[in-house]
Amino acid sequence: MKTIFNHLIDLIVPNSCFSCSSKISQNGGLLCEECSTGLEKYTLSDRFFEAKKRGIRVSTGKPAQHVLQNLLIDSCYSVFNYKDQIRDLIHYMKYREYTRISGFFADSLIHFLEKDRPYQRIDWVFPVPLHQVRKRDRGFNQSELIAAKISKHFSWNYATDVVRRNRNTKSQYSLDSMRRHNNVQRAFSVDKNSNLADLDVLIVDDILTTGATVNAITEVLKNKGASRVHVLTVARA
Repeated sequence: MKTIFNHLIDLIVPNSCFSCSSKISQNGGLLCEECSTGLEKYTLSDRFFEAKKRGIRVSTGKPAQHVLQNLLIDSCYSVFNYKDQIRDLIHYMKYREYTRISGFFADSLIHFLEKDRPYQRIDWVFPVPLHQVRKRDRGFNQSELIAAKISKHFSWNYATDVVRRNRNTKSQYSLDSMRRHNNVQRAFSVDKNSNLADLDVLIVDDILTTGATVNAITEVLKNKGASRVHVLTVARA
């Protein structure tokens, strides 16, 4: 009902910027021109992972260091920095149920993939799963909405039931890096009937912080035979 109400408000009330609330002349737009031009792209998306592959000890000066040094992911790209307008949009999407924002994020990732072409091949696309209790409470999984549009655009195989979250883990938001890492250990599993041998897999999520969650998922995917696991997120914190 809350989602339906939000959609009705969108139809009745003139469009306004999700970030600064100024009016938008473009029908269906999310951000005004000023806020759109102020979006901060993440330009060094792969430096941690390239360093890891070259055997260089990663020293970031950030809490993510211990996770990054034990990273199983083969590559990770994020399009935006998690700040200002992007942070506002993600909060509106997740906590106020403006799910149409997921389309804007998916389009941004599609544009990046078409422009930079970072992957030679992708066999399967998996969204980071929510536990069924949290998904029921929220009403949707934002990562599923984004991943579904991307996979459809590129005609990639897509599934929401291969990777499963077995435990309703604590929110990672308030945890430090070590607790984030411990919080998601053994939290995920892969459907026993799935055969991922020698396949290249793409994990899609909204935010990457320390990489603990996607690293835990990568571990179970590689235990099932996945050859390479790539991560694509809207933003990096």
